[in-house]
Amino acid sequence: MSQVIECQCEVCVKACSHRPGWFLPGQIEDVAKFLNMELKDFFDKYLSIEWWSGKESGGKDIFVIAPAVVGYEGEMAPCDPRGRCTFLTKDNLCQIHPVKPFECAVYHHDMASDVGKNLHKELAVSWIRFHQQVVELWGGEPEAREPESFLDMWPVGMTM
Repeated sequence: MSQVIECQCEVCVKACSHRPGWFLPGQIEDVAKFLNMELKDFFDKYLSIEWWSGKESGGKDIFVIAPAVVGYEGEMAPCDPRGRCTFLTKDNLCQIHPVKPFECAVYHHDMASDVGKNLHKELAVSWIRFHQQVVELWGGEPEAREPESFLDMWPVGMTM
């Protein structure tokens, strides 16, 4: 898909405060092993389920296992999952940097937005064949959450 980039500039770190990057299928097992955790425990403590809307792709929603936004660990992500990545430490370092999600590994602060959106879609499509893993970790068939109001898109802990 793309080349791995190493950058820890302020702009790139800020991306981790804005929205977590997505894993490729197979990466979550490597991260669980890196943290010496069982996969289900790892999911419950650090991950959530996000989705690529079927409305954007002309088909069914695609579910993706991703790092959680703080406050959504082990849950379905909100419809617009913005907020601090659960792996970003208080020192603004990545707790899993050697095994970070693919999207984080290839992100660069000067990436064009259309390139980033295409990458995001490619990652979503790569999860189609791994839907059963999502179902097993979630404990059932996931459903995309549509916002009932604009407040449903407001990040946890944020005040007006």
